[in-house]
Amino acid sequence: MVSTTRGGVCVLLVFTLVFAFPGVQAQAKGGAASDVDNTVTVEDPAQDVDLYAGSGVGGPKQSGSSMGTYFDHLDIRKLVFTGETEKEFKVELHMKTLTQNPTLGTPSRVISWSYGMVRWTLTPGQCRQQGGGNIGTQPANPNQGCLNGQGTQARKNVPMQVLADQNAYVFTIDKTLVFNQNRVTARFGDSFLNITVTASQSYARCFVCFGGDPTGGVYASDRAPSDRALFGAPFTFKEGSNGRGHLGLTSAEPIRVSNGEATTIVYRADVTNHHAEALTVQLETANTEDGWSVRVPSLLKVAAHSTLSFPVILALPFTHDHGRTATFQVKGQAVEDEGSWAQLDLGVFWTDVPQPSAHHEGSGGGTYFHSSPDTDGNTIEQAFSAFPRYNMWMNALDDDPDPDARDDNVPALFNEGAFCFFGGAQTCKTPPESRHTWFFPLSPGLLLGLDFDLAREGLMAFDIGGKVQSTASKVVVQLAYCDPATFQQGGGGGGGQGGGGGATCGNNSQSYRRVLASGERGGALGTGSVAHFEVPLKVDPSADLIPYKKGANIGIRIVLTADTPQNLVGNGPEFQTNKAHLDLPLIEYHDPVDQAFQNVGTLALTSKSPFEKPVNPGRSAVYNFEVRSNASEDQDVVLEVQGVNDDWARIVGDEKIELAPGEARQFQLVVSVPADAIPEERAELFLVAQNLKDSAVVAVTRLRATVVDPSVEDIPDESGKIASVDDGGGVPGFEAGFLAAALLAVVVVRRRKNPL
Repeated sequence: MVSTTRGGVCVLLVFTLVFAFPGVQAQAKGGAASDVDNTVTVEDPAQDVDLYAGSGVGGPKQSGSSMGTYFDHLDIRKLVFTGETEKEFKVELHMKTLTQNPTLGTPSRVISWSYGMVRWTLTPGQCRQQGGGNIGTQPANPNQGCLNGQGTQARKNVPMQVLADQNAYVFTIDKTLVFNQNRVTARFGDSFLNITVTASQSYARCFVCFGGDPTGGVYASDRAPSDRALFGAPFTFKEGSNGRGHLGLTSAEPIRVSNGEATTIVYRADVTNHHAEALTVQLETANTEDGWSVRVPSLLKVAAHSTLSFPVILALPFTHDHGRTATFQVKGQAVEDEGSWAQLDLGVFWTDVPQPSAHHEGSGGGTYFHSSPDTDGNTIEQAFSAFPRYNMWMNALDDDPDPDARDDNVPALFNEGAFCFFGGAQTCKTPPESRHTWFFPLSPGLLLGLDFDLAREGLMAFDIGGKVQSTASKVVVQLAYCDPATFQQGGGGGGGQGGGGGATCGNNSQSYRRVLASGERGGALGTGSVAHFEVPLKVDPSADLIPYKKGANIGIRIVLTADTPQNLVGNGPEFQTNKAHLDLPLIEYHDPVDQAFQNVGTLALTSKSPFEKPVNPGRSAVYNFEVRSNASEDQDVVLEVQGVNDDWARIVGDEKIELAPGEARQFQLVVSVPADAIPEERAELFLVAQNLKDSAVVAVTRLRATVVDPSVEDIPDESGKIASVDDGGGVPGFEAGFLAAALLAVVVVRRRKNPL
């Protein structure tokens, strides 16, 4: 077949911009104090409006300002970025006059700048709705301006004051509204680049002229800076400082995505010591949202001129706040030098389009398939009709808002052996066999990891319309995964952003090399009739848990093999896009706390129970753990449980214990679910063991208890497995209790490896 796949729907480009490029690190910088004036002013000469006549009119660029006051409303005097506080900044646009002379059309005044890889525009007047016309063409609203992040769907009305006596618009902008491609909002040390402002107006243009516009277009404009090759000076933020002295905090991926379910996110952060001596860095967090629990190592010892990685573990409750970004701070303070500190903003973006996950599958959810015609630049309708090409993609939207998403049937124009006779008759199969492939990548791409339930199967349901009789047809459906690292190392395979060794997966089916789940079904295709297929998808055991990886993606590959002639052209089967639906057997994804991040120092904390347990309301689940000292001297250790619904949990016995060198101690943690708990509510917890005298020595592990309706599954209460505590702080009968819990897990806990 001839078709093209789609890497991103135009209305969904936010995910391409936000997540497809290498992360801009949240770099702590020594820098300007808050009393430094960071105002940026872009001056523009007076009377410098240009009038452009199109090729149909002829003649050079002329001075519109020399023609009286007709073009004065386009004459820019200056643009000012100023007035920064901890939470906002101001932009002033000064014109010669704000009064518009009666003219054709409406003038456009557009301020623009770049933050990271996102281009931002600011215009007088209220924002139009999506698809409601070009920015800046509407009359100015006396109280509002329109802030727009190009390609991000971030269109917000902002306060605007009109200073008539100064012929100026003054916009007040909340810093949290402006972000870069990593969804990092404006903050200390970062800069806005490529600052410009343009005022323009079209006066003559023919839209219905045959043979082209005879005027070539006539318009007037002014720009600041007036040299079109230049931009204004960078506007660098001085408030909300994120560093001083010898320390720096960075994260390659400071903003992560959430579907809204209660989850755990592990950020990878680095602390750098630029000093010639070792520093002890005390870490703390601030500005967290209600219900969030954040854990960082309390103290880190960082050698001179070195960088140390550490985890930041966030547990957050169920939150459906799609389209919003929330951040919190991690701050590091050098114990030996109060003048050396750094802070880092980390956060969560709740995606507008749901990602594949547990609570978006099943009834009313799942994944839908879309298509749009792709003429590859050829606008001749006859050519398109003869050789149709299609963009194809899938996502959680039944009705994709992209106006091009017509979801037409996608024909297999050619089968993959159509021209076998060019290679000699021996290359054509006997009996005849044709093979057709459709491929639908996820768009927006994969922004979470995947956690499959191996005890269940997925289901792909779809229709294929036949043009030619096929008595023996077989369809194979594969859920395929693209690892950007493997794709890059493999040479790209061509096509898409991944081609040529890019950092993200492309749109070419060949770059999706790992099969996560597959299934097949047989059937027959009748001439002019539609065949319905329901294909169960069995998950490969190795795909149990697919950790989140930036730039990765998944796609559905459908391969139809039929007993029709190989040289069939123009009568291939059609995939009926708008009737296709996919359900995947997913569990809500949570970042694993891998071994490298569990233990910082000489303590090791190991779980002896399943990571997740189902619990009925009013009953308890018991978890067994072991803490071991790898130190050469005695350690006083405190045990603590934190996270979402941590008031359900308690540690059995002493929470403060003494460990001799090499000693291991077993203990239990009990999660008692309230009788009024709601099904699917979770205790999302992490357990911490920390040295009382040296808080740089810490170990962390995770556990989860999920509330299950007893009418759906009767889960035995585990209160009887709570062991008594002996005088030495151990748990008698621990091994027996562990064995019983393991046997119980076989019955009531999903069969999967512990993600830790």
